[in-house]
Amino acid sequence: MDLLSDLLESYHKIISDKLSERRTGAETLRKLLQADNSRDLIQDRSTSSSSRGRRPSSCGNVPSWDDLFIAVKECLLKEIENITNLEQLRPNPSSSAQTGRKKQIQDNFETLRVLLKAANSKGGVLKVSEVMSHIMQVLKVPVLQRWLAMDYTQILVSHILPYPHFTMELTHSNWKAYIY
Repeated sequence: MDLLSDLLESYHKIISDKLSERRTGAETLRKLLQADNSRDLIQDRSTSSSSRGRRPSSCGNVPSWDDLFIAVKECLLKEIENITNLEQLRPNPSSSAQTGRKKQIQDNFETLRVLLKAANSKGGVLKVSEVMSHIMQVLKVPVLQRWLAMDYTQILVSHILPYPHFTMELTHSNWKAYIY
């Protein structure tokens, strides 16, 4: 298969309702994003505005960076929801079960981290408001704080704040909300 079809296939797997497909799609996407030549295939928001609001599959279009971010974010949130449901069913799991759950979350988080790193290498192709909204959504939920607070803080420090194109998009009220 070529890179374009691999990219489309991993995107479709990530947005799937099936857990196993989401996981394999996330793993494939991570590998693709680490390769420079596949990053060039992904459209930035200025070139994909005509397909805005439609899934890339509708016309065989290549997903944009924003499409990929939304898909990875939703995949991560679905995984968290799945694990939260498991915790409600079995509130005191064994240590190996807890380790497995943490690994599942970390794998999906790694996909998000790799996506942000790849997008930053392309020069500010993501909307900072979407990224920051997701970070704040996660950090406001106590269960998610337990699993992801350090990781999301690391994203802020490594992949958001050092880049002027991100910090310049934030308004004063955004900064105030993030600090408190």
